[in-house]
Amino acid sequence: MIQIKNLDFSYGSKEVLKGINTQFVEGRIYGLLGPNGAGKTTLMKLICGILRSKCGNVETGGNNPAKRSPETLQSLFYLPEHPQATINKISTFVREYGQFYPTFKYEEFEQLMKELRLDCNTKFDKLSTGECKKVFIAFALALNTPYLLLDEPTNGLDVTSKNEFRQIISRYMNDERCIIIATHQIREVSTLLDHIVILKEKNIATDASIVDLQQQYRCGTAKELPADALYSEESINGYNYIAPNSNGQESNIDIELLFNYINLKK
Repeated sequence: MIQIKNLDFSYGSKEVLKGINTQFVEGRIYGLLGPNGAGKTTLMKLICGILRSKCGNVETGGNNPAKRSPETLQSLFYLPEHPQATINKISTFVREYGQFYPTFKYEEFEQLMKELRLDCNTKFDKLSTGECKKVFIAFALALNTPYLLLDEPTNGLDVTSKNEFRQIISRYMNDERCIIIATHQIREVSTLLDHIVILKEKNIATDASIVDLQQQYRCGTAKELPADALYSEESINGYNYIAPNSNGQESNIDIELLFNYINLKK
């Protein structure tokens, strides 16, 4: 479990996060959402121990990640939006860095590379941006760490690759693994998510499972806007809207619509 209590963080005099309290548990895929500058990447780096806070507590697997202990570092992997590669061959890079993770399986990495139509003997400087991103996604999954943090993983991927990403993530998810996906491309990953955390104005505006949100809200499309609509967007079929789920029946939830509603709500 990743446990965060009363967490504050600032870059100098600029306060980014204030009073963050949440947890991320194994067996779930989380969507970490928020407008630009809301602190999504900062929160991920705090979870990994790349950044340290002077106020509040972060525990990853029961340990303080800021101490950068081998046990903690081996239990998590953070994939930034723009991963830095070397000029080496993919196979050389992966074997060098994979050895630091006891759960890494090179055979799984090779299989993922085949599925993504990439050659392990290619040098990184011969790859496109999208191909480089796919290599790191394959590497991240083959590490088999309990905690996997992906920052804008679908940026740079084409339509086919985004579909492959969703399929691979679904296949590699299990009850012992916690995956956190920070993204602006909500629709690209919405079908994967079990739980969403929305950051807004330095704090958490929404922290709920998809099941709970389906019970709380209903989403739909109508030519005439329902009287109880909380938020709506015009479409070619009329309006896409979100409203209270007053009858208590489970409803499909449009996560992007919900995010826009939360983000614009006073």
